[in-house]
Amino acid sequence: MGVKFTAIFNNNNSTFEKIENLKRKLKLEWSKKRSEDNSLDWSTIYCDDPKEHFERYGHVGLMGSNGDLLNISSNLIELQSEVDWFAFLKFPETREEVRADCLLIAGMVGNPIYLPDSYSYSSFVFEGNTFDDVLSSLQKKYGEPMKDIACMLIQNEFYWETTGYYIDSLI
Repeated sequence: MGVKFTAIFNNNNSTFEKIENLKRKLKLEWSKKRSEDNSLDWSTIYCDDPKEHFERYGHVGLMGSNGDLLNISSNLIELQSEVDWFAFLKFPETREEVRADCLLIAGMVGNPIYLPDSYSYSSFVFEGNTFDDVLSSLQKKYGEPMKDIACMLIQNEFYWETTGYYIDSLI
């Protein structure tokens, strides 16, 4: 199992129709990026009727055929990746691949915050919190954002741990 990569984005696509449009754009952009493989599709999870679920609970989940998960509310988007958090922090080539995926989303909604899934910020999406709520909570718990992604990794010969969060400036 292990700790996985997570990114949180601001979301101004406040209606279900706008989220459906975002879903179509994501599929198109992911297909362009991976021109050799345009098979990535986003399937709705958590429910049979995504519109009813969004109207009732305020969020919808999408699972990409690549294993990525998007939790979307009217205020936030959370990308949960199958990429291991340690690999993201440690290996520049892995980091750049993940950041390229985040750039596709950032181009539509704004820059992301990177954090490990062990910080448990999914609840912020499900509870209707805002991007400012996420930033405020992270600042209270971890202080100011890190200046560099690699600085989030603390490693010695016996163990590794992570600290803080990072706000990327992709756009």
